[in-house]
Amino acid sequence: MNNLARALAPAPEHPEPPPQNPASTPTGPAVTVLFGSHTGNSERLARRIVERLDARAVPHQLLDMLECRKTHLQETKVLLVVVSTHGDGEPPERALPLSELLNGRKAPRLEHVKFSVLALGDSSYEKFCETGRQFDARLEALGAVRLQPRTECDVDFEAPAERWMDSVIERLEEALGEPRVAGISRPAPSRSTPKPAPAVDVYTRKNPLHAAVLINQRLTAAGSSKDVRHIELSIEGANLHYEPGDALGVVARNPVGSVEALLAALPFDAQAPTDTGGGGTIPLREALIERHDIGPVKAAFLKRYARAIQSPDLAALIDAGGTRLAAHMRERHLLDVIAEHGVARLGPQEFLALLPPLTPRLYSIASSPRATPDEIHLTVGVVEYTALQR
Repeated sequence: MNNLARALAPAPEHPEPPPQNPASTPTGPAVTVLFGSHTGNSERLARRIVERLDARAVPHQLLDMLECRKTHLQETKVLLVVVSTHGDGEPPERALPLSELLNGRKAPRLEHVKFSVLALGDSSYEKFCETGRQFDARLEALGAVRLQPRTECDVDFEAPAERWMDSVIERLEEALGEPRVAGISRPAPSRSTPKPAPAVDVYTRKNPLHAAVLINQRLTAAGSSKDVRHIELSIEGANLHYEPGDALGVVARNPVGSVEALLAALPFDAQAPTDTGGGGTIPLREALIERHDIGPVKAAFLKRYARAIQSPDLAALIDAGGTRLAAHMRERHLLDVIAEHGVARLGPQEFLALLPPLTPRLYSIASSPRATPDEIHLTVGVVEYTALQR
């Protein structure tokens, strides 16, 4: 996987962009939306952009990075890139050929292109959104001009991604070089305007489908050191379309026992009201069960936590970094850290603000809608381990 990361770095053979060639007038779709996805989030966001372009009658094409060729870049006016980063700055595998093209000797000049990058990542890793940053820098080096500054999204990406889309759509009219591009502004309602089609159910982290578990069957033998399960979920009547290999996000709750143990270590009332972010409140206990990650700690949390409680010991550990910090995080869950360092002068809301959101767990779908149209099947490995005698 390190080879994937190296492919995005500027090639040493040509630190400067290749010589400029006269750019021909773009003849392809006005907008090209490119996605590089590992778990499906980048693709889903790219398709959401396309829906907005469709609604405004903007000519466009949607491409997986694996499908993108040099001519696609040369024949478009606007390039919108949605790409994720995984692990230690690693790009999705399907983004590698495009990375090699852009960093190779045959990379096209892109002075005629305006672009913007939506980068997805996880701030608990040191090289946060590295793939998006590399694409952003390389497109600029090849002469392309930013339509909208790069937006970097953490694991809770929905809100910043929506803001990026809003800004991009607003700037398209000017970017496409016409005083008023047909369809960029929605037409005023009239009697001749057709009614929109009925809305299709869209399931997201904030609007999940509640699916019944039909089967939870162990596949490995009782004496095996591995515990692999076959899971069948009912999607009957859900209007949910999928293909084999698609990623399914499962929104899990934290175990009640783990939450109770954490609350016992905190000086807060379990029923203390906390802000939902949407104008409402929920009890602290419910927020810890349904909304926040209370599992293994990551570097981004430790940094926020150390600053909040003003702990010199934690600050020194973070500054040391390396294997010492990695070993510390590997052995500890949130409960262990709180038991060791407390929460100082923090209140319930300030404490929750430090915690990362509870994100969906992504699994590759192992069934076909042709065989089981009302079910989704998963193959899941159970992970169990002991840390700090727990």
